[in-house]
Amino acid sequence: DVGTDNKALLEDSNYMGLNAQRVKGDAYFEFVDEFLFAVKQRWPQALVQFEDFSTDVAYPILHSARRRQLCFNDDIQGTGSVVLAGIYAALRQQGLEMSELKNQRVVCVGAGSAGLGVCFALMHGMVAEGLSTKEALQRFWLLDDKGLLTKERSPHTLGIGQEQFLRDDHPAGASLELEAVVEHVKPTVLLGLAGVGPLFSEDVLQRMGELNDRPIIFPLSNPTDRAECTAEQAYRLTEGRVIFSSGSPFAPVVLPSGTYYPSQGNNLFCFPGVGLGSTVCKAKRISISMFAAASKELANCLTEEEVAMGRIYPAVENIRYVSKRVAVAVIQMAIKQGLATEHPPESAEDVDRDATIAEWVEEFMWAPEYTQYVFREEK
Repeated sequence: DVGTDNKALLEDSNYMGLNAQRVKGDAYFEFVDEFLFAVKQRWPQALVQFEDFSTDVAYPILHSARRRQLCFNDDIQGTGSVVLAGIYAALRQQGLEMSELKNQRVVCVGAGSAGLGVCFALMHGMVAEGLSTKEALQRFWLLDDKGLLTKERSPHTLGIGQEQFLRDDHPAGASLELEAVVEHVKPTVLLGLAGVGPLFSEDVLQRMGELNDRPIIFPLSNPTDRAECTAEQAYRLTEGRVIFSSGSPFAPVVLPSGTYYPSQGNNLFCFPGVGLGSTVCKAKRISISMFAAASKELANCLTEEEVAMGRIYPAVENIRYVSKRVAVAVIQMAIKQGLATEHPPESAEDVDRDATIAEWVEEFMWAPEYTQYVFREEK
């Protein structure tokens, strides 16, 4: 426990945490390093999952730990992997190949850990499709509470990771607000990860529908009252043509043109499978390519019925099936990259290697099944 800056908690006599201001600076990072070192010493193959770390510490910790310890940050890497899978599935809805990722123009509202994590995941996906890192970065326009990130920003006002996405080509004197950016960029993908509520105005949503036959709009902030728009707004203002995913669940939308079923991009589609796969094969570390493999496999997990309904994520009820397939894809990539220290049992040459890995994964999956006990009276 490193304390809290939440005044209400500090004044609450029932608060069970450390009643002190949050430790900051070198002392904070030294504490985290000591904790991670202790975990590594005690449980050398343990997987550490970071959750809800603020942007200013999340990236330095992940950068420092990821090459010396089995770990990942779900807010950064998990969210990025799930959204990348959603974009892959959206491209399929448009009748395009996954490789068309490299041609997308992405406007992202929200430049914190989640927004940056998503954009870095998409950027790495574009690089995998043949772009250079410099070319891929030119496909992104990020906005925070001050508007578009440009090179006119003072360096000391930038968060970690934001400097790579600074634009130097925005028209001089032009507004840095979302409406102006959309008009200038003509994006194919609009993402919302700001977490402050309805930032996608009706004008922006309608313009996305005018610019694209099938606009991709993902208001990913949650809970629902913090989403950048509602599903009803997105479908109505694009005449039902939007490919939509949100961070919170929305009910089906009924319009004169038909009934539409919003998808929900939930991190649970990714992190259990990544954690399962990396621990089963006792990976040395979790690479960018392992997360990318998870994204592509997730995008391929939809049933034909789900695709026909316009969904871009599988049903949550199928999470065990999805997690197993994601874990298999993660293991395959770990083996390919030489990061796996354990391998599946050897099988005959005519046996499907993927099936062998899937069976191996199943052996490590916990099932909530219990022996039934019946009370028997003593005579």
